[in-house]
Amino acid sequence: MARIFISYAREDETKVSALYTQLKDAGFTPWMDVEDITPGEDWERAINTAIRESHFVIVCLSPHFIAKRGFIQREIKISADRHQEMMADDIVVIPARLEECPAPEELRKFQWVDLFRENGWPRLLRALQVGAERRGIKLDTTTPPTTGNRTPTTGNQPPAANHQLQTYEFTTITMDAAGNITKRQQKQARQFIEDPGGLDLEMTYVPGGNFYMGLNASEEAEVRKEIERYWKDGGDRVKTEMPQHEVAVRPFFMGKFQITQAQWRAVARFPKVRIDLKLDPSNFKGDTLPVDSVSWDDAQEFCARLSRRTGKLYRLPTESEWEYACRAGTLTPFAFGETITPEVVNYAGSHPYADAKKGTYRSKTTPVGSLGVANTFGLFDMHGNVWEWCEDVWHENYDDAPEDGSAWLSGGDSTYRVLRGGSWSIDGRYCRSSSRVRNRPGGILSNFGVRVVMSARTM
Repeated sequence: MARIFISYAREDETKVSALYTQLKDAGFTPWMDVEDITPGEDWERAINTAIRESHFVIVCLSPHFIAKRGFIQREIKISADRHQEMMADDIVVIPARLEECPAPEELRKFQWVDLFRENGWPRLLRALQVGAERRGIKLDTTTPPTTGNRTPTTGNQPPAANHQLQTYEFTTITMDAAGNITKRQQKQARQFIEDPGGLDLEMTYVPGGNFYMGLNASEEAEVRKEIERYWKDGGDRVKTEMPQHEVAVRPFFMGKFQITQAQWRAVARFPKVRIDLKLDPSNFKGDTLPVDSVSWDDAQEFCARLSRRTGKLYRLPTESEWEYACRAGTLTPFAFGETITPEVVNYAGSHPYADAKKGTYRSKTTPVGSLGVANTFGLFDMHGNVWEWCEDVWHENYDDAPEDGSAWLSGGDSTYRVLRGGSWSIDGRYCRSSSRVRNRPGGILSNFGVRVVMSARTM
């Protein structure tokens, strides 16, 4: 049976855990430190031995990995030495990019595979099969690749062969600046339901496309006026949403709703990956209420446990994926038009936006989806209720921001992460599609929640 050592950066553990499961399901014997080092064992010796005894080394490349020094560089050197011991045409070291990033100099002679592309997993699988054939390594062909053996998709068609997609109907609306509903429509979207242990996690298909992210210069004066309406010296905050730039986003699945407290408890009972999770962290109590009072670190652990349990890559949305999904093709301040009201969004209605009248300030969360309207992608509560963590490091503006929908992890201030969407406790201006704030990865407030995504491309 082919043994595979996986080299990776700790920050990429969620993605790599899903790859580990995929490889096992495809009949290989992967080795990953958090899975295969026995507590109390000399970890450095265990890693050196595992590399030496493996038939293949998959080096998972990302900006996190590239920035690492120390032992991870030794892993690369030992892996390169393993290649030198083999025949010239043998496949031993396979660089696998988790996202766009340069390859380390020591690995540039090896052709890499992009696991974030549609054909990434099939190409990796083929490389392992070819490498095994060349060296006479027997593969376990009795175990079918039950996860990840994706049928490549084209255009904006969801990978229906991989998930049982269901069609559901929803209501969406359009509002004028005074908060009057000028249009009400019935639409359809597609989803699959993730149900390990009664989780009932509804994942909506979001078609890929291009959009303009951030605040247009022509909107700056109006948004600045709205901010200064309640915060006299806060107008310069608009600069964090600029410059507007075009982004290409690939298809993905996103939670139809924010993660509920019942769903949080279910996943928190799954085996620990890196940190402990509270079963009931929320300030407001109710199974159908969104989980609140969770940090970015907690959200990462939630995704890691869910990924390990399902064998799929669940993660936080990138900031560009989040805004793309929130806008759902609109160019207005909100997915519903020029403003919002408490009848359709749970926010501090005492502080409205544009010409809307003052309304109810509930001072608490509401059950997910209970206000009855979704955006045109079929996603509920993208404005208000609880802030939603994103993957990205905080940057003060969009200068040099990625244009491919990936998480922005280089530069910026890595001591902060991004939150989107506004919440039950916040003014209408903060609930806009382009509005963004920051907090520490360990920060916990009663208006911090989470919504997850899953790639429609690989894993």
